[in-house]
Amino acid sequence: MEESFDVIVVGGGPAGLSSALVASRNGLSTVVLERGEESGTKNMFGGVLYTNSLKKLIPEFWKIAPVERPITKRRIDFLTENSLVSIEFENFKYKENYNGFSVYRSKFDKWFSKYVEESGVLIANGVKVDEIVHENGRVVGVRSGDDILYGKMVIIADGVISLIAQKEGMKKKPDPKNFALGMKEIIKLSQEDVEKRFGIKENEGVEILYLGYPTKYMRGGGFLYTYRDSISLGLIVSLEELRKSEYMASDLIEDFKENRKISELID
Repeated sequence: MEESFDVIVVGGGPAGLSSALVASRNGLSTVVLERGEESGTKNMFGGVLYTNSLKKLIPEFWKIAPVERPITKRRIDFLTENSLVSIEFENFKYKENYNGFSVYRSKFDKWFSKYVEESGVLIANGVKVDEIVHENGRVVGVRSGDDILYGKMVIIADGVISLIAQKEGMKKKPDPKNFALGMKEIIKLSQEDVEKRFGIKENEGVEILYLGYPTKYMRGGGFLYTYRDSISLGLIVSLEELRKSEYMASDLIEDFKENRKISELID
């Protein structure tokens, strides 16, 4: 592999695709190397995409992208087994200022990848980058297996852990204490039920974050997001605290679903 590009982007998620789009728009030959079969196949995601950065790149992208619902209501619930305190925010001018959408990343990332590709970027899926290549103290490309791809600039966008950045000494190995376990279920409901139960209209959506009882007061929290005809329900809990507790992860999410305030929404 003796090709050469102005810019090589490692990672085909939203960050990598966005940087590739900017580079291409500035006349730079650009390639994205994605380890998965296609963008979106390896993501870790709860359900809501925030839009402040993306809409600067693609104004009104929601008119062409596969989004589910704009998030027009946000709520934080402080939950105990038998009580609830809520803080709610509603955007009355959301049609002028969308700042979040519920999405399926497997659909959204695939669309975004195609959009970037049609903008002049080469997307190479199924390519695992093993390391950055240096010559005379400069970065000159990347190595994948026995192949070297040369580039004037390499952008590392291979995720929050980023093994490539760790190899380069740009990022420390993460502390296990900072890891959490995420669990999520997609629960099918009719569009009518979603809108009736959450008090929303066809082009509106809700995001709810839960603190306290859902994780048995361990570090973390719960979440619920509305899609067009389903909801995303899940928990994130500190692995360190879960390991020291008496609870099984599967028990936590089942207890969460049985809480009165949750069960009436997913029944």
